[in-house]
Amino acid sequence: MSTERAICLLFKKLVLTPEEASDSIFICVHSFEEFLYRFWVENRLWFDLH
Repeated sequence: MSTERAICLLFKKLVLTPEEASDSIFICVHSFEEFLYRFWVENRLWFDLH
C-alpha cells in the first residue's frame, strides 16, 4: 500500500476560521488509485442522474 493520502474538504461557508477549517479536513481515500476510481464512479452517477 502506498503512503499517499487524498484529502477531502467539506465547506459549509466560504470564510472559515482556522479551527473550522481543520475540523473540515478528513482522509477520503488511502491511495491515488482509490481517488481516481471514486472520482470516476461519482461522476458517472452524477451524469446518469442529471
